Amino acid sequence: MAAERRGRKDGHAMPAGVARKVIKLRSLIAALTIAAMSALWSIAAPSAAAAEPQFGDWLLVCEARSDGQGELCYLHQTLTYNKDDVSGKLLDIKIGALGEGKDLYAIMMLPLGLNIPSGAVMQSDDGEPTPLTIQTCTNDGCRSVAPIPEDLLWGFRQGKVLKVGFIPFGSKQTMVVEASLTGFTAAYKSLTAR
Repeated sequence: MAAERRGRKDGHAMPAGVARKVIKLRSLIAALTIAAMSALWSIAAPSAAAAEPQFGDWLLVCEARSDGQGELCYLHQTLTYNKDDVSGKLLDIKIGALGEGKDLYAIMMLPLGLNIPSGAVMQSDDGEPTPLTIQTCTNDGCRSVAPIPEDLLWGFRQGKVLKVGFIPFGSKQTMVVEASLTGFTAAYKSLTAR
């Protein structure tokens, strides 16, 4: 009987089959959430058919919705690195409203090689950190999502630097990547005027 049960933190035993079902259910929920988010807001680069308006370091990008119902607009900034003979995308930031609501979300592609259980955070200047949920990792990086509360939005509009922190795999030190907030306020005003 003891071999069939697994210990829980609260001291009560859980049948091994139940533990496997809980893990499978969590995996299914995570997969469905990722699929829904991807259908609502593509992380792929927008088509280069029309030049996007640029506001300082931010672009206002609008794409046709996958369901054919209007367009989806968001603010976009990409940070790249180039060291020796190696170059690539360090951070890709998209900020906009998902779905029909006006609630803002940040979708970020973080670099590969981060410690996923440690998660990631974003903040404006020296404001309070907001946790990012890492959804999935692909060859392009690790996609993370977070709602943008009013105080963080205010910080983006008044601040100078958007900071994203994460711990690389095998390290104990937090790596901080900084993105400019130059032009964010004007870009946000243009986004909300649409």
